[in-house]
Amino acid sequence: MSFSQNVESPLTGELVPKTNDVSSLDCPRETRAFVEAQFGSAGAHWADAVPGILQDCIVRWSLSLGETMAGGLCQNIVMKVDVRGRPAVVKLGYPDEDQLREQAWLLASESDQTVHLYASSQTPLVLLLELITPGTSLLDEIRSNRWRTSRHAELVSLLLNCQLPLPLDQPAPSHRDMLLEIAREPDSALPPDLLRLVRESILLAEKLDDGMLGGACWLHGDLHPSNILWDGQQATWRAIDPKGYRGPPVMALGRYLHNFLDVELESLGQSVSNAAREALLKERVRVMAPEMGQPEALLMLTVFIDLVLAISWSEQSDNQGSFERWGHLIQFARAEALSLSL
Repeated sequence: MSFSQNVESPLTGELVPKTNDVSSLDCPRETRAFVEAQFGSAGAHWADAVPGILQDCIVRWSLSLGETMAGGLCQNIVMKVDVRGRPAVVKLGYPDEDQLREQAWLLASESDQTVHLYASSQTPLVLLLELITPGTSLLDEIRSNRWRTSRHAELVSLLLNCQLPLPLDQPAPSHRDMLLEIAREPDSALPPDLLRLVRESILLAEKLDDGMLGGACWLHGDLHPSNILWDGQQATWRAIDPKGYRGPPVMALGRYLHNFLDVELESLGQSVSNAAREALLKERVRVMAPEMGQPEALLMLTVFIDLVLAISWSEQSDNQGSFERWGHLIQFARAEALSLSL
C-alpha cells in the first residue's frame, strides 16, 4: 500500500498516513459476489463503497491494515489491523440487524469472558475489535487428540456468564419471536412435519419466556465452538460474535449442545451415525447438567427449541434436506425433554 500524504486522525489528533491507492482496499471478490447475489444493486453499491470505508477507518483509528481473515459470514469482511502497535481486528459487512445487535451488546458488555470492542462507527457500521491471541477456536480443540467429551463442563461458566441485563432501547428477539416469524411466512416451504415442530417449539419457548426459570437476560445468542476462542494471555476461553437474543440463561446452552457433533465423533474415533449423534448429545447434556444445577431434560428442551429454529433457517436458505438429515436429532431431543414438567 503506497501512502502519499498525512492527515489528522479524529481519534488521536496525530498525523497518520492516507493512501490514494484505494484500489488496494477493494472488497474481496468472494464477498462482492455474495452480496451482489443476495442483495442485488444494493449489495453492489455497498461493495463499491468498501475502499472508502476502509480508508476512513485508517484515518479515524490510526490503522495499518493487515491480512483478511477467513471464516465468518460470507457478507462480512474481517481484517487484522495494527492500532498504534496494538493488534486488533476490523469487521464490516453488508448491514443487517444482527450487526447492530452485536455492536449494542458489545458496547454494553464489560465481561473479560467476551471480546472487547475498542471502537465502532454507526454509519457505516464498522467494529474495531480486540484480537484474541492465539485465538484457537474451541472447534479446533475438539478436533485435536487432546479432546474428551467430559471437557464440555469447562465451558459452563462462559456459557452462563455471556449475558447482560435486557436493554431498554434495543430490540432483542427471543427464540419464540424468531420461530413465530418462521411460522407466519406463507412461502416458508418447510416440510409439514418440521412446521408442526415449529409450532410446538413456539409454545414451549413461550413457557420459558414467561419466567419459569427466572427473568429474561440479554444473551450472547450464538455460542458454539466456532465462536469460542482461547486467550493465551488470560488462559481462558472467550466468546466472539454475539447476536443479542433475549431469554432465560439456560437458553444459552441449546446452540452449544447440538453443534459440531460429527466433528467430535470423528475426533473421538467413532463412526458418524444417527445413533452415535444421539448418544453424544446425551453425554454432553449429562456432563453439563450437574454443573448448571438443572435437570438434563431442561437442557434437552433448549436443544429441541434451538435445533428446530436452526434447521428451519437452513431449509429456508435453499438448503433443503437439512430436516431429512437432522430430523432424527430433533425428535430425540424432544423425546428426552418430555419428562420435564412445564
